[in-house]
Amino acid sequence: IYDPMTKIEEFEQHVAKHASYNLDDTYCVIALNGEAGEVAEWFKKMVLRGNPTGKLTEDDLKGELGDVLYYLTRLANNHNWSLSDVMEANIKKLDERVAKKMRMIS
Repeated sequence: IYDPMTKIEEFEQHVAKHASYNLDDTYCVIALNGEAGEVAEWFKKMVLRGNPTGKLTEDDLKGELGDVLYYLTRLANNHNWSLSDVMEANIKKLDERVAKKMRMIS
């Protein structure tokens, strides 16, 4: 049976194993922003410009998302959080947002 949580943990271990240098929060935030910018740049070239060079691929996007995930993982780990911790906090935040919206509607 495929367990996505195992994959997340494997990724975190892989990042930790290859983290041969300390990346403080400032570095991680700036790098995360840069990598997110590369995702946006991929969309600009692929979607808005129609892949003018013909060189962009879905694998390129996957690679850029992986870079985002790398720095997100490093930043979370700086605070002793696992990606599971971050996901659980986000689920709770989103659930609370929906509940608040439902209260406002009724």
